[in-house]
Amino acid sequence: MPTGSIYVVKQTISNLDTLLSAIVKSVKTPSSPDVQITEPSPIAHLGDSQVEIMRLIAGGMSNAQIAEKLIMQEASVEKAIARLIKQLGVKATREQNQRVLIAQQYHQLTKATHEPR
Repeated sequence: MPTGSIYVVKQTISNLDTLLSAIVKSVKTPSSPDVQITEPSPIAHLGDSQVEIMRLIAGGMSNAQIAEKLIMQEASVEKAIARLIKQLGVKATREQNQRVLIAQQYHQLTKATHEPR
């Protein structure tokens, strides 16, 4: 292996931080000590189907409409949304329901990827 290389065994990667650390170590060299890697967006920790469900909720779709669009049972959509609510830590209040909070989080989490630089 070339000098400065890092060898990572796929089975030893237990979380994203381990992989990120290995990448930073392999990129930082005496000639480029100022290499900075930013933390991934919180949306990176969500699965593709979770992000899609968030997008559809943000688009105003009901559970039945989401189920039809994703070719799922409505009960499966309800369970997926419940897991999403738990993972996002969304707490409903008298002023806002969880679907509105999910839509707001979706827009917050995706705005950086949609805004031109």
